[in-house]
Amino acid sequence: MDDRLTALRKEIEETDRLMAELFVRRMETADKIAAYKRENGIPVSDPARESENISRNLAYIDNENLKEYYIDFLKNTMALSRSYQKKLNGEDNNDA
Repeated sequence: MDDRLTALRKEIEETDRLMAELFVRRMETADKIAAYKRENGIPVSDPARESENISRNLAYIDNENLKEYYIDFLKNTMALSRSYQKKLNGEDNNDA
């Protein structure tokens, strides 16, 4: 296999490892948020907050070609977080 391709694949593997660590960190925080929401009677879903989150984080992406993909990434990540929080809170999970 081409040495350059091998090096690039190693870079992807390292990025995936870092993303896994950040994913766990994010979901552990979502666990704490779910508990807070449960204790305070706050619904898991907050569309306005999610829109603000997307707008704020989109500013970190300079590459115009990647912005639509980053929006999808954030939406999928937030959907997973909602699903997890609903599971933790014993809520119906059909509208994650």
